[in-house]
Amino acid sequence: MVQKKHEINKKTKNKKKTTFFDIFKKVLFWLAFLSFLITTFWVLIFSAVMRIETIQVFGAPEDEHKIIKIVEDNIFGKYFDLIPRNNLLTFSSSKIKEEVLSNFIMVRTIDIKRKFPTEIRLDIEKREMFVIWCSEKCWFVDERAETFREIAKQDLEDTKEIAIIADGSGKDVENGGKVADVKIIKLCSNLSKTVEEKSGINIDQKSIYIPSPMSGELRVKTVQGWEIYFSTERPITTQARILKRILKSKLVEEDLSQLEYIDLRIKGKAVYRFKNYEEREKELREIEIRGKTDEQEKRADAKKGEKKDKKKKE
Repeated sequence: MVQKKHEINKKTKNKKKTTFFDIFKKVLFWLAFLSFLITTFWVLIFSAVMRIETIQVFGAPEDEHKIIKIVEDNIFGKYFDLIPRNNLLTFSSSKIKEEVLSNFIMVRTIDIKRKFPTEIRLDIEKREMFVIWCSEKCWFVDERAETFREIAKQDLEDTKEIAIIADGSGKDVENGGKVADVKIIKLCSNLSKTVEEKSGINIDQKSIYIPSPMSGELRVKTVQGWEIYFSTERPITTQARILKRILKSKLVEEDLSQLEYIDLRIKGKAVYRFKNYEEREKELREIEIRGKTDEQEKRADAKKGEKKDKKKKE
């Protein structure tokens, strides 16, 4: 009996010793693990290992320096005067996105990537072009015919070299909505340049009027004050050439001062009206106005160019 008690006491002591040793190992392990976490945190956040040194911008070469400046301003300083902002893990990508999108109207999307260990990459998708569309509200509209930013009507005068389209339908459009067919937006964006190149007439691109997106027509004022009615269903280049021939062969300067509009919407006809003459309208068949085909006109222009080159060489 004595021997059995002695064996039991020995086992109990061994058990106590084992338990204490296990606790000590656990404490030692957690201390080491905590020390490892603190060291890792310090190395990643406070040391120079992940300090941002390179900012790469792709997709916006003309705005690259300005965008980099926005990034640098956002990663300058510290959070709570303690945690550095210029760290690959701690900088705020959402704030940079918000600021770039608000400052650069042509930027459609921006994707910010962290490139280990010290680089930020900004991939930017830009809009190709835009116009201003006014109905109930006025919106900036991109080449997809989608609205992306509202503009107050009193601020329209401050916009430069941007086509402004007034929609007579009064249709209400929300942000991100589509206002019309894409071809109408592209047509209006290039309208001033196309009309000037093909007819020599300068138009007021801030006076474009569309009765409705489905009407198939648009109206615009010239800088002289008279209007031109175009069809959106036929090439503007063809209509602008017809306009040039009417002005050259059928109207004189005295007529232009009294001109109210020239209507090119109907295929085969060109109608113009004067302000001070009651119901004075003239209709000309397109075949008579056109004179030469577009292909013949191109050939004639090419020959003129060749003659000019020969004269220069001589």
